[in-house]
Amino acid sequence: MIIKNGNVVDDDWNVLRLSADETPEGVAVAAGKVIVPLKVWQAQRNSLQKRADIGVWLGSSERAEDIQNDVAAFRVIAVDFPKFADGRGYSIAYQLRNRMGYRGELRAIGDVLRDQLFYMQRVGFDSFATRQDKDIHEAQKGLRDFSISYQASTDNTSPLFRRVNRGSDEMNTLQQKINQTIAVLQQSVREYSSVVFANSLGAEDMVLTDLIAKHQPDIRMFSLDTGRLPKETYDLIQEVEQRYSQPLHVYFPDSKLVEEYVTQHGINGFYDSVENRKGCCFVRKVEPLRRALKGKGAWITGMRRDQAVTRGTLEVSSFDEGNGLQKFNPLLDWSNNDVWAYIRQYEVPYNKLHDQFYPSLGCAPCTRSITPGEDIRAGRWWWENPESKECGLHVKSTSLQGSRIKIQEISDQAKAEEKVIA
Repeated sequence: MIIKNGNVVDDDWNVLRLSADETPEGVAVAAGKVIVPLKVWQAQRNSLQKRADIGVWLGSSERAEDIQNDVAAFRVIAVDFPKFADGRGYSIAYQLRNRMGYRGELRAIGDVLRDQLFYMQRVGFDSFATRQDKDIHEAQKGLRDFSISYQASTDNTSPLFRRVNRGSDEMNTLQQKINQTIAVLQQSVREYSSVVFANSLGAEDMVLTDLIAKHQPDIRMFSLDTGRLPKETYDLIQEVEQRYSQPLHVYFPDSKLVEEYVTQHGINGFYDSVENRKGCCFVRKVEPLRRALKGKGAWITGMRRDQAVTRGTLEVSSFDEGNGLQKFNPLLDWSNNDVWAYIRQYEVPYNKLHDQFYPSLGCAPCTRSITPGEDIRAGRWWWENPESKECGLHVKSTSLQGSRIKIQEISDQAKAEEKVIA
């Protein structure tokens, strides 16, 4: 058992420790939720990073910097306290929370006693595995008994990383954003008939999938299969269908238009110019979207303002002239941290490519992983300027209009040729 968020709960994670005759390369990591030593992670990173439920633990002689490029991959980071008086774990926790932005579960393990818990909590720990020879329920009381700091100016007992993340405006808490999002979903159904959710299966859309399933199940969900999605996206489609009761209707591109585009531009012609790329997006995404939205009253998206420079002027609700219906963006003011806090808190399924530094997902040949410090959409159409990085589903574009005209010309020509042959 462990103490987590102030409560004594069963621990569903297994902590793997190396025996004297085992090597990091040779140890077998069992299936399920496992917290592995840093050396095992480093030796088996290529295979372990593909797993959704993996954690790592650091000894006091190891550094937070050793995992700074991997923190997003871990559901849990455990910091080992080899002895009561060793304070290096406090520094590691502070670095993970406040310098590296880690928002997953941070656990203290090892020689952890009740009179440490309050101070551990203040530097960012939210779960504790106390010494086995101590009563865990008695240790839990330490969070309450040691509740006053020796520095009066720091008597706000919430962890610093939570206070910094929340900021001065108390209205920006996650629960309030959840409530606001639910209100927008309810408004869409109240004001419009036949509301649909365009599910791209990214992190934001998985938050909406969960909220719609729980609070507004009469909103229908659909997704676009472009024919060039990564394997991990198809895996998630199956997981969504198994977990949630609402069916996920999948729309495919018009095969004739795809054939015409490939004949004219080549299978990877989208790399040649922005116009060609937007033409491919039109065939594989925009045209199927129009079919999905035909006859609908409103549609829901998971777009956020801070995703890209092209999305800064979006509104929560506005009329979509291009598709002729109302459009709602209920997550517009959510931050990336808000999205992942919800996913972690409610154990929402997500695309495993996110664990491999793919914050924004699309077609496989048009999406790459990013490096620390890059914009979250830097991996989408990475060969283009940021100002052109839209596919036409959400933002008007004169280039896209030109692509539509060319595709229509191709289609009209093909139809004329069919008539001649007939």
